[in-house]
Amino acid sequence: RFVRESVKRLGFESFCALPLRHGEETYGVLCVAARDREAMRDEAERGLLEGIAERLAAAIESSRLHERVLDAAVLEERERIAHELHDGLAQVLGYINTQTLAVRKLLASNRVEEAGVQLEAMERAAKRVYADVREGIFALRTPLGDVDRLADAVRAHLRGYREMPGAPQAIEVVAGEEVPKLPPATEIQLMWIVQEALTNVRNHADAGSATIRFSVEEPELVVAVEDDGRGFEPARRTRTGWPHFGLQTMRERAEAVGGCFEIDSELDRGTAVRVRVPLAGPNGGGER
Repeated sequence: RFVRESVKRLGFESFCALPLRHGEETYGVLCVAARDREAMRDEAERGLLEGIAERLAAAIESSRLHERVLDAAVLEERERIAHELHDGLAQVLGYINTQTLAVRKLLASNRVEEAGVQLEAMERAAKRVYADVREGIFALRTPLGDVDRLADAVRAHLRGYREMPGAPQAIEVVAGEEVPKLPPATEIQLMWIVQEALTNVRNHADAGSATIRFSVEEPELVVAVEDDGRGFEPARRTRTGWPHFGLQTMRERAEAVGGCFEIDSELDRGTAVRVRVPLAGPNGGGER
């Protein structure tokens, strides 16, 4: 079907069609035309074209696999965001909705003072969820694309974080040596883990200070978020699915890039969240 009169009129005298096949799949046809009547008669020329066709088919297969991986990653990230919305925004809005009905009944019973107390509690909850949504939007605009190093991206994030209610008065980034450059997917997940941990510090720790610490412990990079706040009992709260800490989300993010997630906390003695990732990343490619 490729040999048409119009092609001949253009002066092409030779034509070769080769299937783009990889494994059991055929993706298309590589068509080559030449004005020389004797072109592509040589076995070496046809062998070269067959090799090109094989490479093209493999490249197409690789591209399709890459698209499927990206699609899966997008779906996984949407699931995580849905989890976070459910554990934060949806629960607070549900609470406000319930309290609205309670306030309506109190006002109907002329219990104005009690209604005022409930309204103050609703106001605090609304302010908190507003701050959470604002911080979530801010976190989605990760500054990683504007800087070369993960530690610099965290410092950029802190410029806005310090202005949010509940943030510790003293907060710093400590990097004992140059933080290795990791694959982009690994750095993005680490950035989101740091942001989630800082959100927990702001919302729950009542901390005076916090430190984001980067250290190299061959063959891993360790990223820790430490605070001197009220702390909690990790075993009890992770077992009961403590909603606001996002521990499961952070663990999933760490495991997605071949790392592991650790948490160390005691009541009234602060909390330390640590993530360990291989320096080469889950698929290799890390740089020093």
